[in-house]
Formats: sequence, structure tokens, C-alpha cells
Amino acid sequence: MKKNRVLTGIILFMSLALFVSSCKKDENTTAPNTTTTSNEALADRIFNNVGNISNEAYSLQTSTTKTTDGARLFIGDCAVITLDTLGFPFTLTVDFGTENCLCEDGHYRRGQIITHFTGPYWQAGTVITHTLNNYFVDDNGVEGTRVLTNLGPNADGFMEYTIEAEGEIFLANSDDSFTWTSSRTRVWIEGYDSFTPYDDVYLISGVSSGVRVSGETWQRITLEPLRLELDCRHIVSGIVEITSSNGPDMTLDYGTGDCDNVAYVTVNGVVYTIMLP
Repeated sequence: MKKNRVLTGIILFMSLALFVSSCKKDENTTAPNTTTTSNEALADRIFNNVGNISNEAYSLQTSTTKTTDGARLFIGDCAVITLDTLGFPFTLTVDFGTENCLCEDGHYRRGQIITHFTGPYWQAGTVITHTLNNYFVDDNGVEGTRVLTNLGPNADGFMEYTIEAEGEIFLANSDDSFTWTSSRTRVWIEGYDSFTPYDDVYLISGVSSGVRVSGETWQRITLEPLRLELDCRHIVSGIVEITSSNGPDMTLDYGTGDCDNVAYVTVNGVVYTIMLP
């Protein structure tokens, strides 16, 4: 029996509202476009964690949950999980209530994530659709949808998924907002047949784009697939490029495989060291 997967909060990998220092000695500089990269980071984390939360809730509510899969990595005790299992498509609701609910990953949420499953996450052909109802994360209002499709094994025999997301985020304590779309491919290359999620490894590639209320636009494209190892809280390798209508192009390099929070941004030929949270 294949396991249900509980994706961890490692998909915080685009959180670039950080402190930046030049790789050159005695030269401290703030990399440009931190607003653009921060917006991209926020949207990427929020929409990926919609999937993480849904997968965790599904595992907690089904009899197929393995002992090692049962730990709550995202959902706080203040959330109410409801699962209609009379027949596929199942409907799963995670209700965080109308007041902020402190979750296991340290973020406050309120509102609902409503998910329809046509089958289990690991089953070829399954489509999982997430919609949001009065949903907030750390007081950022979030609208939109996220659709994951299991394409089955690819030519190399690895399970492959597409993930399409689109939405709008209304920034907390601000009149600012932005729309965001993303189209990704996720390939499950290790850990498929084991009984624990923590040996799972994915390769992620694709594109995303955003438009701020000010009219600024940006695009992100994967140059080298991002390697996601579920026993690490950070992306361990891979390179993406970010272009903006309001700044220079930049590349973000996650390194060569170490499980750490160090990454590198290159702007106009200058390399900056990024300490990911």
C-alpha cells in the first residue's frame, strides 16, 4: 500500500525578505529588488503550504496513515478537519476559525482550505483541487486556487506531478497587493515505496509571475531543477532566474547539496550571500 505524503514546510525556499551581504570582503550591500523577491517568496510559500496542510489533514483523517506520518508539522490543535469519504471525489475542509490559529509551523492562519481529491496523492491520474475561503496567513489575505495533477510515471519511471496555482495576496497592514500565477512540475525521485516521508526527494522546475498593484511585474524561471529533500528544511540545490520590470535580472543559487540555509544571488555580476530563514 502506498503512503499518503505529508509535504513539509521546506517550500519556504523563496523567502528572500532577508539580510543580504556581499560575498566580497569588507563590502556590505543590500541586493536590489527585495520587494519583488519577497512577494514571490510569500506567494510561493503560502500556496505550497496549502498543499502541505491538505496532505497532512488527509493523512490524519484516513485509516491509511502510517505511524511515522501522523506527526503534525503544520496544523495546530485549533484547526477543525472535516473529511467526506462517502466516495471520490472526497471533500476535505481544514477550518482554522475566524480568529488567528497558531499552527505547528509557527504561522497564524484563519479561514478555510477546501480540497477536492479525485483519488490518493500517490495514484496516477489523481487531481487535487484547493480553494480558499476567507483565508489569511499572518494577516495576509489570500484568494485563489491550486491544482495538483498526478501524471503517473515519467519516461524514467518516476512519479511526476503538475501544479498550477493562481491567486491574489493582500498584504497585512498595507494597501499593497499583488496577483501571482505559477506552473510547476514536480518529480518524485526517491522514497516512493518507503514507510516514512522523510526520505522523499523531489526535483521541481517551472515558471511563476506576479503583478503588484503598482503595476510592477516579475517572472521567475527554473534554470536548474530545485532539489527538495523532505528531511531538510531548505532547498539543497538548484538555480532560478528572476526578472522584473523595475530592476535588474538576478539568479538565485541554492548551493551544491548541503542542508543549510545559505544561498547565493547574482545581480549585475555581483554575488550576494543569502541566509534563508
